[in-house]
Amino acid sequence: MYLFFSSIYGWFCDRSMTVYKIMEKIENDDQEQLLSSLFPAMGWTTIAISFAVAIGFYIWPLNHPRFKAWWAWLIMFLLNAAVNFVTAFAFIGHRESDIEKVPDGEALELFTDAAHLSIPFGQQIDLAFSNMMVGVMAFLVASLILNWFSVNCRYSPFRS
Repeated sequence: MYLFFSSIYGWFCDRSMTVYKIMEKIENDDQEQLLSSLFPAMGWTTIAISFAVAIGFYIWPLNHPRFKAWWAWLIMFLLNAAVNFVTAFAFIGHRESDIEKVPDGEALELFTDAAHLSIPFGQQIDLAFSNMMVGVMAFLVASLILNWFSVNCRYSPFRS
């Protein structure tokens, strides 16, 4: 799963950036793994959030005739994108604290000479955008699957 999710995030995020490198598995000079990759956890969380939003729209609790128009689906689409965008910042913050907790500063030495790891905000936005795009793709797939189980929103947003 590591290769699958890291390649998907690599489509949208430059692999040479520090923010991308800290999310990968971190090994020391002896090829001993210090921290595992966060890409599978971030990918599965993004997919779960996207499916939860789609289930909320198509099945329960928002499955109402008033929400069968395209604008209701667009609102849920944008809500899903925003939640997945913000979720990436939580993963970045979690990873920064994990790197600083590794004994002897072995992991921290791989990225900086300073005592504290500092990721540029532009790189964080780039990874958050990547996570948002993965969430958007998952929401589109979830919409295509779950709209057949909806009573009221069966053709939203794709009219027959």
